[in-house]
Amino acid sequence: MKTDPSPDDKPASRGERLFRSLQRLAREVAAAEDEKKRYSSIFDKGDLAALRRLEPGGNVPPTCWPFWRFALDVLEADDLIDLEDERSIAQWATLLRAAAELGALCESAGKGPPDLRLGSALALAEVNEQRLLQLLRADRARLPDLVRTACRQLKSRGQSVDLTDLGRLLDSAGKDYGEKVRRRVATDYFRTLNSESKKKGAASAA
Repeated sequence: MKTDPSPDDKPASRGERLFRSLQRLAREVAAAEDEKKRYSSIFDKGDLAALRRLEPGGNVPPTCWPFWRFALDVLEADDLIDLEDERSIAQWATLLRAAAELGALCESAGKGPPDLRLGSALALAEVNEQRLLQLLRADRARLPDLVRTACRQLKSRGQSVDLTDLGRLLDSAGKDYGEKVRRRVATDYFRTLNSESKKKGAASAA
């Protein structure tokens, strides 16, 4: 007698697989940066330096083994990257470079409080509105450079950020659901900006 497949047998959606891989990336990068206390099965500090040297949105040299190791062990296994497609490779190169740039500041995807989401983090790092609009309006060609700039600003402020929104922003470029992703980033940014402004006003009045 046939039985219905259990919910556990249902294939994971792309969104679920993306979330899972971003969790792994954040965990491995944070562990590599703090290698005296934690262990990364994929990266070490030298690997992070190699990833930071990648050109955003550019070609990944065959000698950049840290990228290819993660791509083969994690991304290809989760059907998130097409290693025959330069755009797919460039998208993930941008994200791995961003994670390496942030280091321990890239909190495990989805695990942190709301103020770690990309929009909120940018507001807390005092990234101005014009920079945000450039990031949200960027096409696929300009997005990698603007992501790199945003990550450098977050790093300079010591502002932690959840990788989920960065991953979704890059993954959704040129796709139907991209507008929804960008709207969430903008909403988080302006909500946090408004909240911080009220806090400063209350502190001044006290």
